[in-house]
Amino acid sequence: MRKTFLLFVAFATQVNFAQSVFPTDGSNVGIGTLSPVSKLHVVGTITSYEPIALSTTVNSYQLINSISGNVGDNTLINKLWTYRDGTLNNWFNARLHDGISIDASFKTPNLDTKTWWERDPKDNIQSWGNDAVTYLTINQGNVGIGSISPVSKLSVIGSLTLNGGLTNSLQRPSINAGTLTYGEIRGFSNSTNLGDDGFLRISAGGGTNSNTKSYIDLSGYSTIPDMNRNIVFGTFGLERMRVDINGNIGIGTTNPLNKLDVNGTIHSKEVKVDMLGWSDFVFKKEYQLPTLEEVEKHIAEKGHLENIPSEEEVLKDGINLGEMDSKLLQKIEELTLYMIEMKKENEKVKDENILLKKNQLELEKRIVKLEDK
Repeated sequence: MRKTFLLFVAFATQVNFAQSVFPTDGSNVGIGTLSPVSKLHVVGTITSYEPIALSTTVNSYQLINSISGNVGDNTLINKLWTYRDGTLNNWFNARLHDGISIDASFKTPNLDTKTWWERDPKDNIQSWGNDAVTYLTINQGNVGIGSISPVSKLSVIGSLTLNGGLTNSLQRPSINAGTLTYGEIRGFSNSTNLGDDGFLRISAGGGTNSNTKSYIDLSGYSTIPDMNRNIVFGTFGLERMRVDINGNIGIGTTNPLNKLDVNGTIHSKEVKVDMLGWSDFVFKKEYQLPTLEEVEKHIAEKGHLENIPSEEEVLKDGINLGEMDSKLLQKIEELTLYMIEMKKENEKVKDENILLKKNQLELEKRIVKLEDK
């Protein structure tokens, strides 16, 4: 009875196998198909607990076709190819591993790959790279270029170039409140008001000590006067210069009242001042030169020359270089006229002295003659 049962099981197995496996004369084996087109052609699912490797020969390939479904929240790709070329490099390797991470690469995976992309939905990280170098990373919504751990919305390790166009004949773009123009970096708020309190800071230097940082702050509209449409430059963590809303520039001061306010010393090789007039009017015939008596009286009453600011005025308001130079020149020219007039008077006195001496000699001669008689 036992022999009969074993014979029945063997026969049933052979019949079942014959209905599923269809070898052909060309040595192709079909499982679930009567017309296999490759060495092994399977119509149905395959369960494997070991990797399916490509042949070590060149120009071999593997096609995984019509894959669908989900692993967790990840949708599988419908068709994937792997191909080993004549130099034994694998091209386009796409994998879903651990049910979490997905990566696609060219050349050999897990080694120094040619070009690759990897996505980790669990930690919300995507990366792109070439060989062993990571070019781009998206980590928790932060984008890193040259950085695998960006700490801001955009972290760049390396240089950054903004292409404003293809030629060097571009005109300066107009200030546009809506869209960005070429070559523009803008900091703005989500405000829908006419005033936009956008803020943009460009800084260099890190660490916990602020005095290692240099920076440029650009401020849009703000109800805070210190932040209202100005540009601030700083070094050593401190403000050094600003351009305010009116176009006034302050160096060493945060409240410039003139086109250039400097709280400190200016050293220059040359300073040019545009003037609307000059003091040569002193030499014109119609100019009324004050008498020395008038000058003396003004000094006695006011304590300074006429048309020259007093010490109190200078300490309070400072001086206008161009205006002061003109006033000083006026006094120099007036002094020159005084000296010319004095010289004329001296020459007249000199001539009179000569005449007096001559007359005295004549008189002495007459006295001598009279005495001789």
